[in-house]
Amino acid sequence: PYFIVILIPLAIAFYFIQRFYLRSSREVQRLDSISRSPIYAHFGETLNGVSTIRSYNRESDFVDMNHSLVDDNQKAYYINVSSNRWLAVRLEFIGTNVITFAALCSVISATVFWSPDKADIHASLVGLSISSALNITQILNWA
Repeated sequence: PYFIVILIPLAIAFYFIQRFYLRSSREVQRLDSISRSPIYAHFGETLNGVSTIRSYNRESDFVDMNHSLVDDNQKAYYINVSSNRWLAVRLEFIGTNVITFAALCSVISATVFWSPDKADIHASLVGLSISSALNITQILNWA
């Protein structure tokens, strides 16, 4: 029962983090796709005109152009990977908080509410709650 008091703010934080990430991720993936398209177009044009490029000795110009296009794409890809890591760090933080508070609640309920003649909490229930809390991080990554 006390765990729900802690779980509600964590769920709200997860909701807002997820909303922010989805909007940002959509735009970053769009930028990545937009910057990838010229690479494929340039590569196709190069393959179609490879004999002409070689006859005019312009290979270095096409290689430089390809490097420039790939560099532009890698900038967008790096932002995409960075935003994924940003989300992973926040989700790991929420998962760690869930695990910490599950362990803390079990320790508090064992020490505060425990009487020697009537044990309310068993070690098996504590182990089950902590092992279930460990799975929260994986569940959050797929939510």
